[in-house]
Amino acid sequence: MPQTCSRRALGIGRVAGTLAAAALSTGATAPAAVAAQPWHDAESAVAISIRGPLALVEVTRPLSAAPGGRADAGEALLDLALPAHAVLLSADVRERTDAGRWRSLTTFDAAGARAGYADALQARGLTPVSDATEEGTSHRLRVVWTAEPGQGGPVLRYRFSALLESAGERLRLRFPSPPDRFPLPTAINLRAAGAADIALPGQRIAAGAHASTVHASGRAPAGAAWEVSYLPRPADAAKDGRDGALIAATAATARLPGGERALAVVAAARLTDKSEPPSGVLFLIDRSRSVGLPGLSAQRDVARQLMESLPPDTPFDALFFDRAVKRLFATARPATGEALAALDGEMVPDRLANGTDVALAFRTAGQLLRREGGAFGSRPLLVMITDGALPDADSGDDLQKALGAVPGLELSVAVLLVRASDDETAPAPARAALRRLVAGRGGIQRDISAGQIPDGLRSASDALARGGDLFRVELVGGERRRAFSPQWAPGEGATFVERWPAPPSPGFALRALHHGTEVTTALRPVTVPADWLRPLAEPTTSATPWYLSTARLTALAEPVPPAASSATAEDGRGTVDRTVVQNTLALAFMPRARACYQTRTAATPAARDLTGRVRLAIDLIRGEVAAAHIESSTLGSPIIESCLRESAFALEVPRASRSDAPVTAIVNLVFRPRPAEKIHTAEDTFPIGDEIDLALEELRRFEQARAPAPTNSR
Repeated sequence: MPQTCSRRALGIGRVAGTLAAAALSTGATAPAAVAAQPWHDAESAVAISIRGPLALVEVTRPLSAAPGGRADAGEALLDLALPAHAVLLSADVRERTDAGRWRSLTTFDAAGARAGYADALQARGLTPVSDATEEGTSHRLRVVWTAEPGQGGPVLRYRFSALLESAGERLRLRFPSPPDRFPLPTAINLRAAGAADIALPGQRIAAGAHASTVHASGRAPAGAAWEVSYLPRPADAAKDGRDGALIAATAATARLPGGERALAVVAAARLTDKSEPPSGVLFLIDRSRSVGLPGLSAQRDVARQLMESLPPDTPFDALFFDRAVKRLFATARPATGEALAALDGEMVPDRLANGTDVALAFRTAGQLLRREGGAFGSRPLLVMITDGALPDADSGDDLQKALGAVPGLELSVAVLLVRASDDETAPAPARAALRRLVAGRGGIQRDISAGQIPDGLRSASDALARGGDLFRVELVGGERRRAFSPQWAPGEGATFVERWPAPPSPGFALRALHHGTEVTTALRPVTVPADWLRPLAEPTTSATPWYLSTARLTALAEPVPPAASSATAEDGRGTVDRTVVQNTLALAFMPRARACYQTRTAATPAARDLTGRVRLAIDLIRGEVAAAHIESSTLGSPIIESCLRESAFALEVPRASRSDAPVTAIVNLVFRPRPAEKIHTAEDTFPIGDEIDLALEELRRFEQARAPAPTNSR
């Protein structure tokens, strides 16, 4: 009779790595040096062979039919969940009555494979097992077979090549907990070349003094996540003098057809010894309106908790900046209760102001450090606390130039991007500019959420104590360079796989910036079989299924496409209700605009009869007037035009729905003198009179462009 069953009822497992994997031909062979442990139906077996940053993994496991089904036929469903860039290498099935003979699934026409499998199910009177695929599934495998009395289901064997991930100075391969209702324990066999030691669940095995390869075996508990890792020998962990010690790297290479070379690299910033805390702290604290009330409270907590984590005699001072800069103390002071209370007293809502001049803030900080550097000691720390809503015009080089050299001081810079817990991250241009500044000086850049301040500060302080981040990490081979990663914190790393053109480069190296100085680590890649590495260098997007059909068994493995990410309109602009902005400008800006015109000098007839139009653009970002500039003017009065720009910065404006996207309000102002014979009426007291015409043209056009098309009445 037909049967249906969920995946959990089948007791089906999932084997997945969090590491990149790649596809090989179905003829890939298992590493002969990994001897399989005795295997039986009560467990699955995993054989792992590691060379450098690569691992070839072979998984063997029994397949079980749905309970309560037919006695003479069964179907199994298995999802293989591999990470991004993972492609299955091969899949084989063995019938219990066909001992020792593996049958390989091969690529097949999609329509023909599905039709053949459906026919096999129908011939056995089975209804296909149905279950939705989970996120991360790369392949769905189905097997239907004719059962013999007393014989279990078939056995599955599949292989994948994995790129290990960095875990400090170790390399590891991780398997998450399987989703089985009745998961099986796993027998592990591991072989690692060039390892100082290897770690399996519950044990660590050290290599002998002269052993080139370490072998180990163990078991992972059923239903639990587990991992294996190894520490490369010093000769294999590339180092190059003092500078190279800052980067731990392991690489593998393989020759490709045409003389090209595939290169895989796993690297990380080393965890160096901790240094003494800074001798003094100078804060640069963003006090512009874009920070907002929740952000202001978080910034205050960050500054206070940072000082409380340092020795109590550490001197500090603060520069608060918006369009101007204000210093907290006349000279640096220890972090006493009174001094911290003075810091709190400056970080209140009524001190927020429009505008952000970052270059001025760094210029003032540089001048202060050059003038009073001795008050902060020989190893001061410059801490910028901001929400990251900074003008795009400020580049990292501009900020470097504004800060300038501080001779005689070993200055480090910490940029802390502090925002409310539910806020967006800082925009990319501002992050890149600040990262470039820190890269040239040495230090860190971190995002700290209001709800994670203690943990975020603890991590930032630890990174500073270990020498700060590495920046602009790149891979170099001959004359060719390739960006590897923009920034690594101590202990963090990344992976890289690429084809290198012929002729092969004489050598490879990693380069990075640390405290403004270039550091280099030479790579000494190990050679691996091309079938291990080629799929990583040649990722495939093929949706071709794999298929196998015999007289007693039919198997189908289909790639599962990743879930499509929801498309969002990204036009680079924020949205604010036009009426809200219009009312804000009408009630707050128009009286100021009228005052700019009416307070002009009337020394000449031309000044008394001054007439003209001014088109003013006001940029609103995160509830702040970020900029105001005259787009066109026929007024011919620089004094009035300057007054209009300054008046815009006195406004309190609403936030956009996408708060980091700019909103531009275009204000058209028509100025003309009041006729002498005009009678004063009550209308003249209203902020909008006949002499000023307000038009928020850009917002109106933006709304019209996003408005839905009218429906067809027919």
